[in-house]
Amino acid sequence: MEPNVFDIFNLETNNIKPKKGRILISEPFLDDTMFKRSVILLTEYNSEGAMGFVLNKFIDNPNLKKAVKQEFLGTELHISYGGPVSQDQIFFLYSANEMIVNKSVEILPGLFMGGDYEHLRELVITEIIKTDKVRFFSGYSGWSAGQLENEIKANYWLVKNIKIQEVLKPDNNIWRNQINQLEEKYKMWTLVPEDPQLN
Repeated sequence: MEPNVFDIFNLETNNIKPKKGRILISEPFLDDTMFKRSVILLTEYNSEGAMGFVLNKFIDNPNLKKAVKQEFLGTELHISYGGPVSQDQIFFLYSANEMIVNKSVEILPGLFMGGDYEHLRELVITEIIKTDKVRFFSGYSGWSAGQLENEIKANYWLVKNIKIQEVLKPDNNIWRNQINQLEEKYKMWTLVPEDPQLN
């Protein structure tokens, strides 16, 4: 019997359904500068559309970093590019045994989104929430009703579960690391150069 040969240009979705708390992994040939080789945590998913944050794009804006550092009394905090929508707003995720920031929403058991920013600030400054248990995002990624489903059918995204610690750890290699947890056929994606013309 001949060995299985997988065509990396035509790999289909892994048929896992999107839902709040799962991630989207972009296929390696997605030619979109905002979402190229991105991993997105879905924080909302329903019949009206979807919302999420890009986990592996980081902001190198010294003014924004300085402003956040001043807000948190010198505490160093990472700020990520959450997506192209509402980039003038800061969103946050945090981990705790139970909801401790007023008006936040549970994304996964022990992972919460948003809520009262001033309350969060107080909890971080007093170290009730440790800095490695919170992530900030400038903007978010959004899909209208049916849009994400159509993109998944077009094989733009794979859907996968993720652990909370993987969400909270800023990781430039999360795209590769998450693919390496999938079936063997998808691991071939990690061999594709970011610019195929250089191959």
